[in-house]
Amino acid sequence: MALVYLCTAGGETVAQLNAVGWGAGAPPGGSTDPWTHVGAAGTRYHWGLNSAGYRPPVTESLAGITDVFGFACPVRHSDGAWGTTIAFRLDCTTSGTGIYLTMVPNGKLQLYVDNVLQATGPEVDIESWHYLAFEGDVSADPWSGGPVYWDGVEIIAQNTDSRTADTFDDFTIGGTFTTYVAFLTLWSAPSTDDYTTDRYAVRINNNGEGTHVDAVGAWTFTGTSITADIAHPYSNTQYAYIATSTVGDELNMNTDAGAEDIASYCGVTPGEVTAVQVRAATEGEAVTTKVGVGDGTSETLSSGIIVNLSSPTQDLILTTTKPSTGSWAGTDVIKTLVQRSA
Repeated sequence: MALVYLCTAGGETVAQLNAVGWGAGAPPGGSTDPWTHVGAAGTRYHWGLNSAGYRPPVTESLAGITDVFGFACPVRHSDGAWGTTIAFRLDCTTSGTGIYLTMVPNGKLQLYVDNVLQATGPEVDIESWHYLAFEGDVSADPWSGGPVYWDGVEIIAQNTDSRTADTFDDFTIGGTFTTYVAFLTLWSAPSTDDYTTDRYAVRINNNGEGTHVDAVGAWTFTGTSITADIAHPYSNTQYAYIATSTVGDELNMNTDAGAEDIASYCGVTPGEVTAVQVRAATEGEAVTTKVGVGDGTSETLSSGIIVNLSSPTQDLILTTTKPSTGSWAGTDVIKTLVQRSA
C-alpha cells in the first residue's frame, strides 16, 4: 500500500495541541519508554489516549484523502488495568458507520465491520510496544474489514458485511490514559509498500535561522528562535507572519545547502525513506494558502486551503518521491514553504 498520511507525537502540552487545531481534549505527549529505533537522535514521544477518542489535526477529518484502506501504528498499554476499550476507527459520515478495532479486557482484539462485530483475535501482549495494522474497504458492497496484523503477523482474517458503497472521511483513536500510540499512518490501495511491518515516523522542525530562510514578502519571526530539531512542539507563540500579504508571497525554510539531511536528524542512515510530509498551520487573512515540499531542485505544492480568520487552518503535502526525480534518501535535505496562492 502507498502511504497517504502520517501524524507523529511530539513534546506538546494539551494546550499547545489545542491551539494549533486538535480541538478539545487533545492527547498529552509523553517520553517515557518511547517507541524508537537504535541510534535515534533526540527525544521520542507518544500520545496518551482516552475513551473519548482523538482525531488528527487536519480539520479532524480525512479531507481530500478518499482512498484510505490501511491504518497502522505502534501501540502499548502500560499497567494491564483495562478501564475502557481501545478503539481504532475508520468512519463514514454518510452511512454513520465504519470499520474499527476494539480490545476487550482479556487482551483480545475485536474487528467490527459496519459497526457489527465480525471476529475476535487471540490474546496479545499489549504491555510492551507492538505494531498494529489493519485494512478496511468501503468502496463496494459488501464492505470488508481486515486482515488485522500484529507485528506483521495476521491475527484476524478479512471479514465482510453487506452495505452500500461509501467513503472513509474520518478516523479516531481512543483508549485509557495508560494506552499509548507513537504515531499514525494511513495507507491507500495496494502498492509495493508493505504497511504491515514496523515503520518509524520522525518529526523534523524547520530551521528558521539566518541563511536557512528565503522569502517573498516582508515576513517576521516571533517567539523564540525557530531552529531545526527533532519532535519540536507545535506552538502558536512561535511562528512567522506577514502583516499584509499579496498573491505570490511565500516563506521558504531549510534553504541553506548546509542544512541537516534526513539521516542526521534520524541519527541513523535509513535503508528506505517511504515518504516526506510537510504540515503547516495558518491563521489570519481569509486567503488561500498552499504548503509545499522541496528537495532543493524543485517543489510540490498542496491543492490549497482557505484560511480561517479566527483559528488555525492546517494543510499538508505528502510525497513518496522527490519533487525533482527519484526516491527520497537519507542524504536528502527537505525544503519547506508556505505560499499565498489566491
